[in-house]
Amino acid sequence: MTAEDLHAFATQWDPQRFHTDEEFAQQGHFGGIIASGIHSLAIFQRLAVLGAYRHWWVVAGRAMENIQFHAPVRPGMELHGQLEITDIQFKREDRALVTLHGSLGCDGQVLFEVTNAAWIWGRARK
Repeated sequence: MTAEDLHAFATQWDPQRFHTDEEFAQQGHFGGIIASGIHSLAIFQRLAVLGAYRHWWVVAGRAMENIQFHAPVRPGMELHGQLEITDIQFKREDRALVTLHGSLGCDGQVLFEVTNAAWIWGRARK
């Protein structure tokens, strides 16, 4: 992540000064520019799609819950996402509700966590 990436996203989608104004952000609680929480969520979603969802037959998202921001995303971070399937419930023979725990991290530190549920096409167990 670069400062330019964080600034560009925030300017369009979450134009709070601690996301867009470096001088102002230096005086704030975090001591510098940080990513918007919405930006962190978007980054996580892109990593989840590239790493898993594009290989599945996703019908649609169902829910995002328990979103927790533990630490801010800052310029210069190399981010990594992780998904763990925590539940699969076949609601119909051809469709399952899959619940996942996801996280976004950097250098072993978890920055962000979320519980996702999505409808996935599949086969019922026999």
